[in-house]
Amino acid sequence: VDADVRNTDGHSVIDAASGTRLNPAADVVLEDHVWMGLGSHILKGVRVGSHTIVAAGCIVVRDVPPNSIVAGVPARTIRTGVTWHRQRH
Repeated sequence: VDADVRNTDGHSVIDAASGTRLNPAADVVLEDHVWMGLGSHILKGVRVGSHTIVAAGCIVVRDVPPNSIVAGVPARTIRTGVTWHRQRH
């Protein structure tokens, strides 16, 4: 599946005066039972709650509550109180 999870920006941004890195890496946490749609991206420092659906093509830059659907660029919660199953009902 063409989904992407990144815990870093892939490059360093450095304060010219102090030499301090301004964009450190940050953990990504995917809780249990997360469905990531085709072409979705989850960026550094984000926690995705359990039983969540990450829509195709979205970019997640903030924490996602459990049992929700997120979509868009940047992703926003469009529905809560959901879960998902592999079987079709």
